[in-house]
Amino acid sequence: MSVDPRFFTLVPHTAGTLADLIGAELRGSPDTLIDGAAPFAEAQAGDITFLRGEAGDARPQAGAIVVTQSALADKLGSAVVALVVDNPRLAFAWALTRLV
Repeated sequence: MSVDPRFFTLVPHTAGTLADLIGAELRGSPDTLIDGAAPFAEAQAGDITFLRGEAGDARPQAGAIVVTQSALADKLGSAVVALVVDNPRLAFAWALTRLV
């Protein structure tokens, strides 16, 4: 389930801007536009999501922005943009406050 536009209007940001705001190491294009949010397994291009444990077979679509830890970011590959932090859940919540 994505963010319901009836309740929230998201203000798009670039991955680079959000990386700076949450103090994340950026892996991928800083120009990737973030204009939505979704659970990890449902994330599409432009959606921000987070991963704090092994994902199993779940993979976001190419172009998703994933807030995660370094070891997990290495496993995601280059199809997604990773924002690497120590506490993905907290950083994801902080990032969402900047989007709404």
